[in-house]
Amino acid sequence: MTNQDTHVIVFHGTTSAFDKSIQEHGFQLKPELRPSHQMNVEEQHLCSFDGTYVALDRDTARYYAKSAVEKNGGEPRIYAFRVPLSVIVPDEDEVHFALTWNLANELGFDENSDDDVQLGTIPWSIDVAKRAVAAISQCFGMDEHQIGKAAAHLNAMIEPVIAVWDRDLYFFHPDSNDKGWSSPNWVRKLVSLDGGYELYREHMDQFVGCMRGASPETCPAGSEAFKGRVIVPFGFDGSHGVEIIGYGTIADPFEDYSNFDSYLGTELSLDPEFINEAKNSRQPALRFG
Repeated sequence: MTNQDTHVIVFHGTTSAFDKSIQEHGFQLKPELRPSHQMNVEEQHLCSFDGTYVALDRDTARYYAKSAVEKNGGEPRIYAFRVPLSVIVPDEDEVHFALTWNLANELGFDENSDDDVQLGTIPWSIDVAKRAVAAISQCFGMDEHQIGKAAAHLNAMIEPVIAVWDRDLYFFHPDSNDKGWSSPNWVRKLVSLDGGYELYREHMDQFVGCMRGASPETCPAGSEAFKGRVIVPFGFDGSHGVEIIGYGTIADPFEDYSNFDSYLGTELSLDPEFINEAKNSRQPALRFG
């Protein structure tokens, strides 16, 4: 395995209102304020999990930086991280994107049918869960052991909604609502049940944990759209192998701080030319004599 396979350059958008906290405590698993959680307050079917959300794409980080400013004031800030893939899990939205087609298909969905309503012909079971997970396992780098663990967590989430399911397969299908594939109807129903939100948080977190270290290059949405979550705390000391290599403005994530000591240039990056230019422009001038 090459270094390019094991490390990525990712970006995180936030606000200068959190400067003091980040400088003193780094990026925590459960910060007192979390913009991604604040954005979901009115959408109970969405939730944020512990860790630091990141993206390969700078534009995604810019969007979250602006949203963080709207909620907490300050100025938009972008961080650049060098992160081992071993401490990243895919964003849960990406997993829903991959999973929903397979859930519908395993329960009897016919993609060639023109029917507005298709009813499930296969009863839900742990075996259905395993087949659906196996269908996406290659995308997320899961072996047989991880497939089994993930299927158990998927089954724990879906069993409660099967009791209230009317067998309409669009309940699981990604095109079943106009809110986007990141929030399928079965999740909306689950979190509306008594205790469902807590159950979803527990098992969805462990479900994506089975995909820890998956390469963005194989994820269904593609590396250009990859979002993930760093699941260890880290700061400017390089703890857990996560290095902060830049901090700055939306225009220049390296404007206020840059440290390329750990950067090799072989890491997976959407824009290596941009990173290399930033590195070269901040090299100390060579002195002669």
